[in-house]
Amino acid sequence: MEIKNVKTTIGDNSVVKLRKNRSRRKMKKNNWKAYWKFMFSKAFRTGLQSAISLYLANSTGIIDADLVQLLGVAFMSSFITVIQHALEQYKPKATFED
Repeated sequence: MEIKNVKTTIGDNSVVKLRKNRSRRKMKKNNWKAYWKFMFSKAFRTGLQSAISLYLANSTGIIDADLVQLLGVAFMSSFITVIQHALEQYKPKATFED
């Protein structure tokens, strides 16, 4: 929730700005938590999907490798890739609005 238009008839303008900044900080903190919660769940789901697909390939005989190592590598590589993209997109230096 962001306060965009604040009108005061009585009082100092600095008090209004202070309240506006507090609400923005609270909103940013909540957005930050929600963003990372979503990105970690997305990374987990993507890693799990990758591990399941390689498990199925291993069980049908397409890939012949140690199952535990195969699932670990598939999960971690997908998980790390999603987290990397999340870090790149969290606060980009250039946006379309600029």
